[in-house]
Amino acid sequence: MTKKVKRTISLIIAVIMLLGTMSVLAFADNKMPPTYGEITSKEIGPHDCVAAVKNGVVVKTLDEATYAQPTCTKAGSAEYVVNCAVCGKELSREKITLPKLTSHVPADKVSIENVVAPTCAKEGRYDEVTRCKFCNTVLESVRKIVNKTTAHVAGIPRKENIVNATCAKVGSYDSVIYCKVCGKELQRTFKEIPKLTYHISEYSYDRIVTTNAGAYAVAANWYVNGKTRTCADGEERCAICGELLNPAIPHVWDKGVTTKAATLTSQGVITFTCLIDNCGMTRIINTPVIGPGKGDVDNSGAVTPADARFVLRYSVGLGDFDKIITGAICKIADYDDNGKVEPADARLILREAVGLPN
Repeated sequence: MTKKVKRTISLIIAVIMLLGTMSVLAFADNKMPPTYGEITSKEIGPHDCVAAVKNGVVVKTLDEATYAQPTCTKAGSAEYVVNCAVCGKELSREKITLPKLTSHVPADKVSIENVVAPTCAKEGRYDEVTRCKFCNTVLESVRKIVNKTTAHVAGIPRKENIVNATCAKVGSYDSVIYCKVCGKELQRTFKEIPKLTYHISEYSYDRIVTTNAGAYAVAANWYVNGKTRTCADGEERCAICGELLNPAIPHVWDKGVTTKAATLTSQGVITFTCLIDNCGMTRIINTPVIGPGKGDVDNSGAVTPADARFVLRYSVGLGDFDKIITGAICKIADYDDNGKVEPADARLILREAVGLPN
């Protein structure tokens, strides 16, 4: 080997050793060591990898697949590989621990948090928060204010100033829209309610309620056109306009039933019932007192010979029976109804008293 070649090899080894020293310094500073340029056998000729290590002809690189980033909460790790600078063969591998970071590392982006949207009534706000990219610790939070919005939020229309419609006149109301956030009136529209297309019975009318579907009557029992009416309902008129809806239905009475017979001293009772379905109405008529029958001038309840004797003495002017046979009693004594009280009447009364036909 010539002196020139020896000198060249010595120079190369010196350069490699210098670069190795620089890589160790870089590694100590937790920085990735530089990668040496490729040195081939064309430059140094045949070589022995072991001899290359002794002579410093090596390349020390970071194995990126094993690299674990150190953070503010835990240590990291890395593996460095020593390769022959000539043939690239892996000669050794060293695993090191990278100490935890001594400070937090801000995330790449600022997060927007605690958002309160602005409305027409109040301002909005949000926080711009900077957090550590590793442990999520808040490093900085800046409150931002957003001006009120000029747009209102319309609520559901409400009905105000309601005037109920009837069969006689139209009704009305105001349709009002308010902002459901701040309550400001946004719109007011006058609306008409058409007249009712039906009448309300005066017998069952309670009140009229207006809904979105229109006006209707509320009552415990109100008549609808076509409902079967009875004579008990009487005349039916509209409670609003007074129009006659249904005339009164007259009662139709039966022949009557004697519920109490008349006597000589008290009136009788005849009860009549209406024949119309669902009516049930009754009517009572009193019958007169029966009083004494024909020939019973002493009002004993029976015709006896004594009655004949009274009439005979009265007819011939005997005794004071004129005080007894007076007024209505004269009609009873006038048995043959000829307008006179005569002995013939006494004869007929006696025949009846003894059971003989007249």
